[in-house]
Parts: sequence; C-alpha cells; structure tokens
Amino acid sequence: MAWWWAYPAVGALVGFLAGLLGIGGGAVMVPMLLFVFAANGFPAEHMMHLALATAMATIVFASLSSVRAHATRGGVDVHLGHGHAQADEKTVDVEVRQFPRRVLEHRQLVG
Repeated sequence: MAWWWAYPAVGALVGFLAGLLGIGGGAVMVPMLLFVFAANGFPAEHMMHLALATAMATIVFASLSSVRAHATRGGVDVHLGHGHAQADEKTVDVEVRQFPRRVLEHRQLVG
C-alpha cells in the first residue's frame, strides 16, 4: 500500500495544530512521522534521525517564508548583521585553528 498521501496529511495537520494551539510544529511532527515511518517499514535505527531531520529541515523553509513576508513590509534590515558576521568569522577561524591542538592535548591526557 502506498503511503505517499500520509506525508501531506501530516504536514497539513501539523500546520493546523501549530496555528491553532501556537505550539512548535516539531512537537507534533516528530511523533507523527515516526508512526508513518514505522508503518512504511523503515529501519528502526533510522526513524528518529529521519523524523528529527525532517522537522528541522522545515525550519529552513518556514524561516525563508517569514523573512520574505517581513521584507515585503520593510521589516528586514539587511545591514544589521554585518558586524556580527565578521566577528563570527573570526571566532570560527580561531576555533578551527585551535581544534587540532585541543585534540592532541586530549589524546595525551587520555593515552
């Protein structure tokens, strides 16, 4: 039996409940997806990963839709985050360069 119809049904029900109750969609989506995945015979060791990844992936599309809606109303300041982005790049650069040293120190302490 084909279960393709279950995925749009889960999305519609999650959207309805999230809008009606004001809850995060992931709290409803993950258990529903686990049920659908189990009914489809997915391997048990992958079902939770797939359900969580699917719920988190929907955040990208919801965020893009929200940014677009706010931008059309003039509510997005694109220049606001430039200073923070530069600071974040420096932090990432420092962390990436220090990572091998930390790993080696940890191995010396463990070994």
